Amino acid sequence: MSWRGFQNVINGQRPASIALLLICGGLGSAATAQQSGCYTFVAKKELFVSCGTDTHRVPLGIAPKFSLQSIAVSSERQYIAFTRKWTVSSNATNLFTDQDTVLIHLPSNTRTIRKGFRNLVATCGTVLPLSAQATDSPLDVITGEPLPPPPFQWLRCSADRSVLLGITSKSPDRLMVQRSGGPMTQVWVVDGSAKFHINISADGSHIAHHADERLCVTSNNTLRGCLPLPSELDLLSVNDEGGVLFAAGTGQGCYYKNALDFYPKPFPGATDENLDECLSIAYWQPGMATAVTKQPLGRSPQWVSSSFAAELRRWGRSQAPARAPAAKHE
Repeated sequence: MSWRGFQNVINGQRPASIALLLICGGLGSAATAQQSGCYTFVAKKELFVSCGTDTHRVPLGIAPKFSLQSIAVSSERQYIAFTRKWTVSSNATNLFTDQDTVLIHLPSNTRTIRKGFRNLVATCGTVLPLSAQATDSPLDVITGEPLPPPPFQWLRCSADRSVLLGITSKSPDRLMVQRSGGPMTQVWVVDGSAKFHINISADGSHIAHHADERLCVTSNNTLRGCLPLPSELDLLSVNDEGGVLFAAGTGQGCYYKNALDFYPKPFPGATDENLDECLSIAYWQPGMATAVTKQPLGRSPQWVSSSFAAELRRWGRSQAPARAPAAKHE
């Protein structure tokens, strides 16, 4: 599959070309997918939460004028965080836009607006900027407080922050892990877009990465298995059992308003310029011969705790059928 999956998410664009995803003979059916754990995903500019065979919409209250750019949820903090973009003005040659991040604390049903963030990732027991760098003190998106500077770029870490994962800036780049402040250990040599496609489980036991046309899971410095996977992916999400969620091409056509807002049928005003490959939510863990489809349409999947999934469902019911309140600036 030749579309530039995650790069287009961070650029706010749709995939670049329709091509068929090849995963060891293809994706299996949803009925054969292992149904352990709960997760969220995005489809048609909406957030969904799924546990087993039950899937529920979680209305975010995003007005039509906004486009959804990035989204992450924090089981530990019980927050939804998403960035939204809108057109401020335009003329014959230029389009002027603005962007902010909306934070929703589910237990209190309060919303906060933050500026200065573009792309989000749920990690380290909170939500961070996607490309947290070693040269900076990454800001916790939820609290606004800086974290200690990480020893490498593209920081990911366990929920308690005792296990750090990231990529060195050396050539070639190397995926490294540091446990409890000990020495850094190399997991893999990576390059190019592989820096987007790394993650670590909440308990720090499993690392998932996509490089060299393989999706791999490592546990305790031991490679547990790889799946031949030539495509580029959205952000990976790996749980404490080593199960990986990712977005996979279906070979069917979808019409894209933007990277997180796409439909199997044309929307009003859609043209062939909006047409590209549909994406589904796929699942794989070491020991499985192929990946399987968990959702026929969606992207940006993320594992969540069962208790947070229940809170998402509760909060979602409280927002419907009434429209969710509009966020107010601090």
